[in-house]
Amino acid sequence: MSDIFVKLRDKNLFSASEYEVAKYILSNPQEAIYLSIRKIAANTYTSPTTVMRVCRKACSGGFAELRIKLAEEMAYFNSYEKEHPEQEFMAKKMKNIDQVMEELEKSAVKSIEYTKQLINAEIVENAVNMINKAKTIDIYGRGSSNSVGQDFQYKLCRLGYNVHIFEGIDLQAIQAFNSDNTHCAIIISSTGETPEIVNFAKILNGRGTPIMSLTNSQDCSLLKYSDLPLFFSCFETNRHVGGISSRNAMQYVLDTLYFSIVNQNHEFYSKKILNSFVPENIACKEK
Repeated sequence: MSDIFVKLRDKNLFSASEYEVAKYILSNPQEAIYLSIRKIAANTYTSPTTVMRVCRKACSGGFAELRIKLAEEMAYFNSYEKEHPEQEFMAKKMKNIDQVMEELEKSAVKSIEYTKQLINAEIVENAVNMINKAKTIDIYGRGSSNSVGQDFQYKLCRLGYNVHIFEGIDLQAIQAFNSDNTHCAIIISSTGETPEIVNFAKILNGRGTPIMSLTNSQDCSLLKYSDLPLFFSCFETNRHVGGISSRNAMQYVLDTLYFSIVNQNHEFYSKKILNSFVPENIACKEK
């Protein structure tokens, strides 16, 4: 399995004009397989040379190899539709508890399996470095995104990081206005189009805060302000119930970051994690 989608999403890999080509290919992968270099250049208002540079940066074999890898990855991701035509199992009644358990397992496994194809070691390393450079880490999100963010905050706090997350939109707004370039913002949004979240990203961008985004959309407003976009895959529409697939996928990406941080200095962080447990006799000690 290649990682052509991952490389095309890497904003740091391309110049501004090159990234426009990369975004076009990502938004139209099936069409791009059959287009010529000149046609892609015309559709993106760039030059054939720019398109060729994008291809060489994304894969060593240039345009010919890029089309092959695009076709391979499209076939891989489209296979889910054939294997599981009824994607939203929450929309149908289960026969029994065994089927509930089976469908939940399928959803969790598939969301993680597909999300794994959207990240690689280099991207994870860049995300970890962004976190490590910051004096303060601020997490933004609404609903289930906020809940996943709270779990990530808890894990990082146990390692000694200075991490903040608020549930209320008003407090998140205050957090954004008080941010600066010593902070790192982690913005979690499935669609990347929630007005408040996009506005926070705009504020943070103006404050010079490095922004890491985690979204399911490869073409959304949030990405305009993101310095390091991370992606997850899920199989639910906007009508989904409970966000099972998306929550598992978001959790997988953030857990990958967390354990990568721990793995950098395993002995040190292992001790911090063990020491962060409050003994029961101390927590419940009577005055």
